[in-house]
Amino acid sequence: MTKVVRIHEYGGSDVLKIEEDEIGAPGPDEVLLNQKGMALHYADTMLREGRYFLKPNLPAVVGLDGTLDISVSREYAIDDIAHAQEDLVARKTTGSVIIVP
Repeated sequence: MTKVVRIHEYGGSDVLKIEEDEIGAPGPDEVLLNQKGMALHYADTMLREGRYFLKPNLPAVVGLDGTLDISVSREYAIDDIAHAQEDLVARKTTGSVIIVP
């Protein structure tokens, strides 16, 4: 399980919910990232209010940045790990534990 900040509707800060989300084990070409902290930026505020140019399907996980501890299922180059930090398409980069390719 991982914790995520999710919105089910657009609105003020009261629509932000911390929820549990299922997460599996990393596959052979994936990295498990243990996120220790996150930041909500102005872009996240606009997204939460429905005013950002990206409008994800609701419910949506919000947050773009965080600090990470990294566990890998194989050896990775530093560039691989750096590129794994953001996965904006799936918007799953803000859980307490996340898996990305």
